[in-house]
Amino acid sequence: MTMNSRRSMKVLTAAAVLALASGPMFAQTTQATQEKPAALPTLPTKVEVVISRYQGEKKVSSQPYVLMPSSDPYSNIGSASVRIGVDIPVGTTTTTRPAEANREGQTTTKPSYQNVGTNIDCRVRPLAALGSLNLPQSPANTDGRYSVYVSVVDSSIFSPDGAPKGDTPAIRTFQASNTMTMRDGQTMLLTTATDKVTGELLKIEVTFSLIK
Repeated sequence: MTMNSRRSMKVLTAAAVLALASGPMFAQTTQATQEKPAALPTLPTKVEVVISRYQGEKKVSSQPYVLMPSSDPYSNIGSASVRIGVDIPVGTTTTTRPAEANREGQTTTKPSYQNVGTNIDCRVRPLAALGSLNLPQSPANTDGRYSVYVSVVDSSIFSPDGAPKGDTPAIRTFQASNTMTMRDGQTMLLTTATDKVTGELLKIEVTFSLIK
């Protein structure tokens, strides 16, 4: 066998080894590219929050609130909030400025205010986007379930007989928050609580739906 023939065989052998070594890696890369999951879509949603109060079995009030957050799978941009309230005077603040040089002392009294009303925040994300299902992020793997976060802060003037008494009103405040796993059209109970003073039962229900 000539020297040129030996060199040709070595080149062919090296090429064959390189092809065998790179073949599976190339196949895996191609397969991974082909199996790349589709991006989850951003969908419009509706979250209805109903705050109800009961005296025994009798419903004495029901306040519905509707928020329209987008279901954003990759950020918290799709959150929504509502703020409804009024600033009420809860006392006064007195500030005294002492006399200095040619300036006389001065005492200033002004009212202090506190906001009373309802604050609601909510956020919606597909459950698959949070990695809870350990599945590729594709619309088929969301299983129709969404992570719905709702936070409620509700405050009101406390007046058992319907009218505030005294110069400084009493204010009662209720706060609740939770993250629920929900499907389109589902209603879930966020929380229930009993007012220790009035005995009222407060109930918060959340209804989640996709806007089609």
